[in-house]
This record gives sequence, C-alpha cells and structure tokens, in this order.
Amino acid sequence: PCKKIFVGGLPSDATREDLRACFAGYGPVLDAVVMVDRRTRQSRGFGFVRFAGGPQGAAAVEAALRDAAAHRIGGKWIEVKCAVPAAQLQEQAQEPESWNNTGHGMAPATTVS
Repeated sequence: PCKKIFVGGLPSDATREDLRACFAGYGPVLDAVVMVDRRTRQSRGFGFVRFAGGPQGAAAVEAALRDAAAHRIGGKWIEVKCAVPAAQLQEQAQEPESWNNTGHGMAPATTVS
C-alpha cells in the first residue's frame, strides 16, 4: 500500500506549505517536503507528501491519486503518483524486464516477480 505520494512538476517557488494546503483536504498530512539542490538551494521541481497512517491515511492517498488530473499549485498542473522507495527503484533498474518503454529510464512503480 502506498503511504507517500510523489509530487512532480512543482513551480520553482512552491513551498512545503503549498503542498500541505493542496493535499490537506484529503486527510491529515504528516509531512510535506519540496526537494532542493544542496548546492544552490533551488527547488528541484518535485517533492513528497506523507499522510497519516491507518485507514484514514490510505483513503487520503487513494483520493489524492484518483484526483491526479486536478492538482494545481500556483496555477500549474502538478503530477501526483505513489512514491516508490529509492532502494526499490534501484532494485528494479537492475532487472531489464522491469523497465518501461518510455525511453526515460524510469522503473515502473510495481515490482516484477
């Protein structure tokens, strides 16, 4: 089950408060973070939102993902999908059959058995 969502395509001036405001209507937000470049301190254009645990958090994630086409911050559409732990992505990347065919070198969000 997905506990955290990835939010991509953020405007360069988006803040963690913007993320909280965008997703708080779905349920209690435990944490929201906008990833920044360590050297320049500029936004990297993506972040993560983690909802409360349990059934309420699961329902919040499902609802946020279901409404993916409607999410906007600063008038800009943002991409929302289930966050996959980096270790899992690296594991999948080592399995050639798990690569998708988009040409972007991204592993899918599901594991291959």
